[in-house]
Amino acid sequence: VAAHEVGHALQDASNYAPMRMRSALVPIVSLGSNLSMPLILLGLVLGMNQTLIKIGIWCFALVLLFQVVTLPVEFNASHRALRMLNNGAILS
Repeated sequence: VAAHEVGHALQDASNYAPMRMRSALVPIVSLGSNLSMPLILLGLVLGMNQTLIKIGIWCFALVLLFQVVTLPVEFNASHRALRMLNNGAILS
């Protein structure tokens, strides 16, 4: 896990464009992540308020889409970390 995080640091140091895009979107996605379930639950508590439920579902769906779209950034971070570990003869 630590090596993977170092991979993200290497991405940042090399100005890896997908990482910059991911970092720029994190605050927006974080908001959607924090709001999705409360909106859905509030919609249910308020007598099946369809609008709140739909907004909550859309927030959740956008978070899921973000995770899928940024998966290559995660794979790249792991790849960079493994390459660093292999080059440093840390892995046998």
